[in-house]
Amino acid sequence: MRLTRTVAANRTWSHLSGNSSKQQKKPTPIFVHGTHNNVAWSAAKQRWIAYVRHANTPVRLEGAVESSSPNFLGSTGGKGWDAPPKIITGLADASQYNTTQDQMDGLVVLEGSTARYDGVYLGLANMMNLTSLTADIELVWSPDLFTWHFVKKGSPLIRRGPAGSVGGDASWAAKTAPHAVGERGDTVRLFYAGQRGKLFATPRTTGLMLATMQRDSWAGYTCNCKPGRSSCRVTTRPVLSVGASGLRVTFSTQGGSIPSLRLGVVGSTSLSIANCRPLTGSAVAAPVIWKADSTAAALRSIAGKAVAVEMEIQAGMVVFVLEAD
Repeated sequence: MRLTRTVAANRTWSHLSGNSSKQQKKPTPIFVHGTHNNVAWSAAKQRWIAYVRHANTPVRLEGAVESSSPNFLGSTGGKGWDAPPKIITGLADASQYNTTQDQMDGLVVLEGSTARYDGVYLGLANMMNLTSLTADIELVWSPDLFTWHFVKKGSPLIRRGPAGSVGGDASWAAKTAPHAVGERGDTVRLFYAGQRGKLFATPRTTGLMLATMQRDSWAGYTCNCKPGRSSCRVTTRPVLSVGASGLRVTFSTQGGSIPSLRLGVVGSTSLSIANCRPLTGSAVAAPVIWKADSTAAALRSIAGKAVAVEMEIQAGMVVFVLEAD
C-alpha cells in the first residue's frame, strides 16, 4: 500500500511500515497484497490496528500491525506503524489449518454499538475452501483485536444461494461498514458480494447482496434438549448491574414451535424464574416482567449491584443479549 497525499501542513500519508513517502519514495514491500487491508480502532489501546495478508505459504497468513499513536497514519518523522505484522492467532495459525479447505482471505471488523458488547469485538472472516472452490462469510470474535475465535467454525453466517444463482458459489464481506441498522432500529442490514462461478474460474459473476437479521442477534444460547426434557437452564456470572427498571432481553424463536423464555435473579424470591412472565416469539430489548407484588422493592434492593441471572430456555428459543436498565 502506498499513499502519498498530504492531509495537513505537517502530516503526510505514509507506507504502513512507517516509512514516510517523502523520506523513501520506494519503500521495501513487507506485505503480500491481493487481500484488501482493513483497519479497526482499539479503544483500550487508543490505537488503530491494521489487518494485512503477509504470507502465502503454507497458507495465506493474516497479520495485524499496530499504530504508534492515535493518528490513523504516522506524521512525517513519526514512527507510523509497527512491522512486521503479528500473525492473527486463532484464525491464521498454519498449524490449525487444512491447506485445501481453510484459507482466510480477509477479515473485516464490525464497528458501532450494534457490533461491540462489553469489550468483545465482532468480525467477518472471508473463508475459502480450496477443495470445493467456494467461499463463505464466518462470524468471529476477539477480546483485543489480535486474538480471534470462530463462533462456530465451518458454519457460514449467511447461507449461499441456490446453485446457478448470483451468490451460489461464494460470499464476500464488504470491506468497509458492511452493516447498518434498519429504519425501525430492530434489524441489521448486512451488505456483501455474492459470486456465481467457482474460485479462480473464468468468467465469474458478482453482485451486491443484502441480508437482514434481527438486531443484536449475532450469536446466542439455545437448548439442545436431551430426550424427555423440553428446556435447559443457563446461569450467568454476576456481572450485570441491575437498575430500578430491571432487565431487558433480545431473543428469537426458531422453527414452528411456540417456545418460551423465563429469567430470574439468582438468590431473589420475588425476581425468580417461577415469578417471571414467559416471553414468546421474537423481540429486541424486551422488558422482563415478574408477577410478584414486591418486584419494585426487590429491584431497588439490588440496584447497582452485580448479580447473576438464570435463564430457562425452551427448545426452539435462542437468547442473544441480556442488558440491564
